[in-house]
Parts: sequence; structure tokens; C-alpha cells
Amino acid sequence: MPANVLISEMNTGSVTTDNVTNINYGSNDSYDLVIATYPINRGDYSFEKLNMYYLSNLSGSNSIDNFKVWLTGSADTGIVHRSNLSGSLDNHAYHTPINTVSTEAAVAVPTTEPPAENIGKSGATGGLNANGQYSDIIYSQAETQGSANPGNQTSRDWYYQYDEQ
Repeated sequence: MPANVLISEMNTGSVTTDNVTNINYGSNDSYDLVIATYPINRGDYSFEKLNMYYLSNLSGSNSIDNFKVWLTGSADTGIVHRSNLSGSLDNHAYHTPINTVSTEAAVAVPTTEPPAENIGKSGATGGLNANGQYSDIIYSQAETQGSANPGNQTSRDWYYQYDEQ
């Protein structure tokens, strides 16, 4: 039976919500955000998103590892997505999400499958091997530049891939 792996999100006050249904960017720091309720003004930054893999139940597996995360497709004109997914496996500590330029989400989000693991646990490879464990935090943020079109932008999908042992 496969392991039960969820995507979690941390928000202000280090509150963690497991099994979020979307990773929408907006002008509010909340999980499962409704874009129409919290739009981002042209020229502004979204609140950072702080997401993690969460191992809910091994279900007979020994571990999950080799975490790879990327975002599909191209962003619309004037939209830039950044993250900490540089491949260096740095363990970025929690800080309250901000809606100004992020120092954590400072590199372009990969748009194809990375050649190697790009998020770890405690800043290293090795994976998760016990129920209730989280990966390192994946920081990401959207910037809307002056050239961005008004209204909703093209939807893009996050891919979260891992190996199960």
C-alpha cells in the first residue's frame, strides 16, 4: 500500500495546515486562498507561501525521499514566480510570511523536472521515515510587475514528486 503524503502550508504564527487544496497567491496570508477575495495589485508581491511535504502514514513503506518540486508552464506577462528551490537543500527556518520582496524565495521556480532533489529534510537528503514528519520549508512568492494584465492569470500546476522505498 502506498504511503500517504500530503502538502502542508505554514501561515502567520507558525500555524500548519495539512492537506491544503490549493497554493494560490494573494494579498492575504492564508491557506486555500480565494484569489478573487485577495487579489494582488499590479506592482505588488503576494504573501510568501510556505509549503512542505508531510508524511501522514508510511502504510508499509520504509521512507519517502528524492523530493523534486517544480511549477508547470510559463507565467503570464508581468508575473514572476520565485522560490528557494535552488537545489542546494538549505534548511530555511520559519519566519512570518511577508508581502514584500522575499529573501527566502529568491530564485526562479523550476518549470521542468529538476535533475536532482531540490528540497530536503534538515538541509540534507535522506527523506522522511516516520509518520508525522515534514520536509524542509518550500518558500515561494509571486510578483506582479507593471506590465501584468489585470484580472486572473493563467493557472499553473505545482508538481511534487518523491520516491517511495
